[in-house]
Amino acid sequence: VIEKRLKLLNPRRTTVDLSLDVFRAISDWYHFAILELTLVTGFQLTAGSAASRLGISKPEADVAIDRLLRLELLEKDKKGHIKKTKNYVMAQSQVPNQALKSYHKQLLERSIEALIHQTPQERVSSSDIVPIDSQYVEDVRRLSDQFTSEIFKISEKSKRKDHVYCLGVHFFKLTPERK
Repeated sequence: VIEKRLKLLNPRRTTVDLSLDVFRAISDWYHFAILELTLVTGFQLTAGSAASRLGISKPEADVAIDRLLRLELLEKDKKGHIKKTKNYVMAQSQVPNQALKSYHKQLLERSIEALIHQTPQERVSSSDIVPIDSQYVEDVRRLSDQFTSEIFKISEKSKRKDHVYCLGVHFFKLTPERK
C-alpha cells in the first residue's frame, strides 16, 4: 500500500521492498539512518562522519557502510562520494518477524532518549489514548500510510536537509485480551 503511494508521489523515484532475509542483515537502526545521511545537505558519508553524526562506533559505521554497498543500497560515484541508490527502502511482513521487532524496538529506545534529551522544539511527541472497535484497525493503518505519504512529500520539497528524523506512528492495544 505505502509502496504504491510512494510511486504515485514521485513516479521517477525508485522504491525497493527488501526481502526479510536482506532486511535481517541491515536491521540495526543505523543502517537506515546512514542511507538518509547521504541526503543531508553538505554531508560527505564516511565511517567517521556517520559514527560522529549518529553516535555509533566507527567500526559499526564501517561495517554498515560496507554492507549497504554490497547490497547495492549505496554506491560510490565517479568522485568516490557515497550515494543512496534507492529513494525509498522498506521492509514489511504480515507475520511476526524477529528482525522487524528488533528494528522497531531499537527505534522506540531512540525515541525514549530523544524524549529525555531533546527539547520540544527539536522533536514531536504525541500520544493519544482512544477507545475503538478493533474492526477499524485497518482504517487506522490506511490513515497512517496517508500521513506517512504526506511526510515524504515534505521531505521531497525540502531543499536543505540538515538532519535525519525518525517518524514513528504507534497504535496498539493497551487492553490485551483477557483469558
